[in-house]
Amino acid sequence: SYTVNIDSDVSIAIYNLLGERVANLINEHHFSGSYSIDWNASQNPSGLYLVEMVSDNKVITNKIMLMK
Repeated sequence: SYTVNIDSDVSIAIYNLLGERVANLINEHHFSGSYSIDWNASQNPSGLYLVEMVSDNKVITNKIMLMK
């Protein structure tokens, strides 16, 4: 889940710890509001990943743990 404060282009991607992009989840224009997305990680191994969200010239990165 994420919130967009102002209308802007939003990009959300998943990276492994080697810095390789493993998934592009969102790359589109959003109006202000709350959103939710799911990552189908069935093809990815368990481990740590980085989620990067770029919106309104701001970059937010969070760690996530994928456990199967």
